[in-house]
Parts: sequence; C-alpha cells; structure tokens
Amino acid sequence: MMAQPTVVIVVDDDPGLLKSVARLLAHHGIESRTFPSAEALLESDSVQTATCLLLDIHLGEFRGSRCSAGLRHRDRRGRSSS
Repeated sequence: MMAQPTVVIVVDDDPGLLKSVARLLAHHGIESRTFPSAEALLESDSVQTATCLLLDIHLGEFRGSRCSAGLRHRDRRGRSSS
C-alpha cells in the first residue's frame, strides 16, 4: 500500500503570507494548496486530501473559527451519509 502524500492546506487573506508559507513547505518537500479565503476553501474539495490545515482565525467577515466549524459539520454529514 502506498503512503498518502502530506498535503497542507493554508488559508489566509494575505497573498504574501500564502506565497511564503507555500515556499517554506515546498522547501521541505511538503505539498501545499493555498486559499485566499474560507469561502474558497469550502467551495473546493481539497479538504478531503489534506493532512493538515493552517487557518488564519482573522479572515475578515468569515472568521477562521466559523470556517473550522463549517468543515466539521461538512465532515459529519459526509460520514453519516456513507
């Protein structure tokens, strides 16, 4: 069985920070996917393959804590329908 690759999702509304974190992770051989907003993350299916989520808790009107709660709710729905 092949090991799953490490994938880190980074969500932040600062483009410079997203780029810097992605470069740092790549330097260490870690794949990343970046999102400029919580909404963009929630619209994607990238969370399903994530090993780790780095989430800015100050994301404008849609705060990181609300995004985290939305992801947990979506995960529970996905598990209960299986």
